[in-house]
Amino acid sequence: MSTEIANPEEQYKISPEALEIASTYLACHDTKETAMVLGIEPERVTYYLRKPDVRRFIDTIFLEQGYMNRNKIQDMMDKLFKMKLEEMEDTEMGTSKDIVDLLTLQHKMRMEEIKAMKESAPIIKQQVNFQQNNDNPQFGPNIGALAAALSKPRN
Repeated sequence: MSTEIANPEEQYKISPEALEIASTYLACHDTKETAMVLGIEPERVTYYLRKPDVRRFIDTIFLEQGYMNRNKIQDMMDKLFKMKLEEMEDTEMGTSKDIVDLLTLQHKMRMEEIKAMKESAPIIKQQVNFQQNNDNPQFGPNIGALAAALSKPRN
């Protein structure tokens, strides 16, 4: 059983123990089997798998591999469209409703993917923005000078 990391350049703040548990879980897809393979209690596996960085790591790996990968999903949908169009052409039967159903399914999947990405994105609880207007020597360090220069009529 391989516990290789599929995307090593991604930055995660995960302890070595959590990384080993996450990697083994990705290979096993079961917490009890992961615990058995690693020789630890299932509760400990669950504890580490619930940590936000570990969940984000697992989600990233899961979405990059297999049929959940958006590129593979799009390739599969393209094949389905092509097959359906060929079938409609060969049999001279079928309606545009069949294609619309496929488009509706594809749209629904994309919306669910966007929703999942939005829910897993970190939420900014507080943000402070600063603006410094004293870098321009023409207006000087005073914002009032800038306002006066902007309100002065042009020649």
